Amino acid sequence: MAAAHLGNEIPYMISIGIQMQRQAREHLRSDIQRAYADPQHSGRVLLTTLLLGLSACWHNTDDLGLPFLRAARSLMYPKLLQDSSSKTPDDRRQDQFFEEALIYWELMMSFVTPEADTDLLGLRSSATLDGDSSDIETRFHNEPMPEIPPQKVLPHPWTGVAPRVLTIFAEVGRLVRNERIASMNDPLLINDDKILDRQTLALKLEEELLAIENPTIEHIVSPGDNKTAEQDFITVAEASRYAALLSIYRVFPAILEQRLGFPSLTDTFIDLEQFTDSSSFDRPNLPDPAAHDHRRIQFFNSLAEQVLHLLESIPQFSGTRPLQLLLLIVSASELRFMHNVNLDFLDLTSGDLKVRHARRFAEERLREHSLRLPAKPVLRMIELVKEVWRRVDGGDGECFWIDVMVEKGWETVMG
Repeated sequence: MAAAHLGNEIPYMISIGIQMQRQAREHLRSDIQRAYADPQHSGRVLLTTLLLGLSACWHNTDDLGLPFLRAARSLMYPKLLQDSSSKTPDDRRQDQFFEEALIYWELMMSFVTPEADTDLLGLRSSATLDGDSSDIETRFHNEPMPEIPPQKVLPHPWTGVAPRVLTIFAEVGRLVRNERIASMNDPLLINDDKILDRQTLALKLEEELLAIENPTIEHIVSPGDNKTAEQDFITVAEASRYAALLSIYRVFPAILEQRLGFPSLTDTFIDLEQFTDSSSFDRPNLPDPAAHDHRRIQFFNSLAEQVLHLLESIPQFSGTRPLQLLLLIVSASELRFMHNVNLDFLDLTSGDLKVRHARRFAEERLREHSLRLPAKPVLRMIELVKEVWRRVDGGDGECFWIDVMVEKGWETVMG
């Protein structure tokens, strides 16, 4: 992993990193077999599997690390089925650490792989999400582990303070990818008898996202990182919720239609509290097509800008960087100019100026991350977003980033 990172500046380290990665894979293969035989060793093996799997794309941008993910699932799922009352507090904290790490990994994979053999709903129905989230999120493995006061949350390095939001986001990712693939194979969805099931699930996920309340700063224990404030985790959690909703509304427009009854759609930012008013379902919304399209684009711009505004408020050196990459892709790819724009003469409306600012920030933040993280996958993300913008600005208003990614074969781990 270190060699891959050094490869940003020292080219010959790239080949060394690939060689060392190959050696690490060989060692891990035998370690996994021992972990199956003796579960006492599974913690160390799980950590190695997580690190090697999530960093596979650092060496080869196309490598999604799927064999590592399958291995992590096979090691982790038996732990979730065990009776936690028989475990020591340290064992429960360790299990919770790895469960949340797996949630993060599933989120990273959900948008980029067709694999559907993971039961994300099963993860959510385990102790992780059925209990009090403030109790669940405090279980974190760190030696020595401090006592966390009741109702306090110690941020996880990958899921932060919102494992539930990210679990739902992972389901959204898998769902919207499957919907887009089905649409690409059959644009009219004539032969797709599962479209109603997918839309029903999308509506359920949307309602869950709208109902979630993230912890407040008073309930968060400092992670002990002077570059990462407690507020950073809250901001990323809220940005993740908005990005998940943006994905649902973009791919399932009928759900958005049910929510467009409120009058403040022209506001700079969207107040999601208004969405919880069920009376919006009873108000018909039948504008003329041009006005309808304009309103829809304006809504997507506003929600995408809100995600990026939240990310912009986080310092660039924050330890929440691993969670920001996917959010940047999801939101930045939805930014569209509202009118015919002449960029040479800066012929921009106020709304288009906001779009241009948001695009500039998204690209700059991605480039900053490419300097502090191994560059290969981040540079591909930049290429993906800029290709979406090129097509959108060229007149393809319905261009969607997942379609472009699949068409180009640009899948990579966005974390």
